[in-house]
Amino acid sequence: ARPGPVLRVRRVPTSRAMGKGPALIAASLIAVTHVAFTLIDGWRLDRERFAIEQQMTQVFKAAFPAAKAIVDAPLQMRRNLEQMKRARGMAAEADAEMLIARLTKVVQSLPGAPATVNALTVADGVATLDITLANAEQQPPLQRLLNNLPGASLSASGLKPAPLAVRIVWRVVA
Repeated sequence: ARPGPVLRVRRVPTSRAMGKGPALIAASLIAVTHVAFTLIDGWRLDRERFAIEQQMTQVFKAAFPAAKAIVDAPLQMRRNLEQMKRARGMAAEADAEMLIARLTKVVQSLPGAPATVNALTVADGVATLDITLANAEQQPPLQRLLNNLPGASLSASGLKPAPLAVRIVWRVVA
């Protein structure tokens, strides 16, 4: 017994299956376009960075002709500027940090209860620190500590609440 003829069923594509092809093509084109424009933009930014670095190097060479090798133009320019400021008696940024650090150590080394810092200003190589001492016995050791700092002075006039309020003024000695 032979089986009867086999019916072949052919599937007719539905609208859902037919819509995937153009969408995939469009998504692929969008992705390729996006990657291409990203690469072009990266190349453009790299060229711009290189041009800016060249300009920085030229400005550095014009400002500091004695420099032999230029490794990091912005860093070398900051260092040379600070060196020039110090040579001309002007305070550099590092001087303010040094003043604050030294005055902090002075205040922390006072015997007894900690002093209260009311104000701290640093401008043009002069640090001014207004503090209120915890007790009157802290003033003599504070004066001895300040005697070891060249350019430092201590005053208590006109500050409230007297007599525990003191002002330390310290000038950077060039």
